[in-house]
Amino acid sequence: MGTVDLIKDFAYPLPVRVICELLGVPAELHDRCVVLSNDIAVWMGDFRRPPESARVAQRAVLELESYFVGTVRERRGARNDDLLDVLMDAAEAAGD
Repeated sequence: MGTVDLIKDFAYPLPVRVICELLGVPAELHDRCVVLSNDIAVWMGDFRRPPESARVAQRAVLELESYFVGTVRERRGARNDDLLDVLMDAAEAAGD
């Protein structure tokens, strides 16, 4: 019988998955978002910040940015009625 790390296996991924769901990120990308957010969190939580963790975090940020820029572009004409659409409407109302 194996062991389970409740924090690593459940508590940490859950908020990322909930945020993905709210933003309308497809379910098949939720695991990738968990990995990317962990890459960023590791760098942010390491006060010594080794150069490799900074590179990993930077790649994670760029991958997330690329996904959301592309998604916003695609959604300009077709909405999904989720939090991302609400944020897009707010940005548009603010003139961004």
